Amino acid sequence: MRRAIIGIVVVAMLAGGAYAVSTVASKCPLHSGTTGQATVASTGAGCEAGASGCEAVSGVSTPASGRIAGNFDAAMSGVCKFACATKVAYDANDVVAQPGAVAGKLTQCPVSGVVFAVEASRPHVRLSNEVYVTCCDKCAEKLTADPRHYLRDGSTSVQLLSFDDCPNVVATRESLRAAMASAGIRATIEEIDLSSPKTSEQLRAWGSPTVLVNGRDVAGTEGPAGTACRLYKDDSGRMVGYPPASLLRSALTGGPMTAR
Repeated sequence: MRRAIIGIVVVAMLAGGAYAVSTVASKCPLHSGTTGQATVASTGAGCEAGASGCEAVSGVSTPASGRIAGNFDAAMSGVCKFACATKVAYDANDVVAQPGAVAGKLTQCPVSGVVFAVEASRPHVRLSNEVYVTCCDKCAEKLTADPRHYLRDGSTSVQLLSFDDCPNVVATRESLRAAMASAGIRATIEEIDLSSPKTSEQLRAWGSPTVLVNGRDVAGTEGPAGTACRLYKDDSGRMVGYPPASLLRSALTGGPMTAR
């Protein structure tokens, strides 16, 4: 009798687990309909459990390319890396920049930042004469609502983030200006006060000083690591309070941004 009761309990637990997995999988975003100015081509197939391009990955690991600014939405990144990203191993050179993504290739969502397989069922957002593919409808809505946040206009975006009383911001500003002159880049340095309540929460999470080029940290850090003073490793291996000139030049000229 006791064994029979235990057997029934085990069966019930397994059934409950299967139901829970099915419920989670069913929450995967679908690709359908038309959102705002986003023209969505749909075959009725969505990013369903087991579908191509819907498996979980570790996160946003590919740097922004093409017109993608790299100002990824943290909330969407967290959801889409499980719901829409490819699990297939790939080389960064295999990821097609946007605009220009085509069916059957991998590309990066301008909003979530995840890499996914381009399919006809993915939302296609037309902005002027350019078409961008997003990984899900929600990302399409966000891109349509604020394209300037997620896309750059072809020029180089340079942001200097710092606290009001940061002792290293002057040295960072001077080094940044020198690096821009050396690289022949004529861009306005957007200085952002991390202490201001008007600054977005996403930016306020960075330490001081931080330099972002086209939305990417020049030191190669994937995301904010805290609101304290930052330290950088110079060419001799010493820790300094501002990004070294070589690091800034590499970031401004499109060189590799490796964490250091």
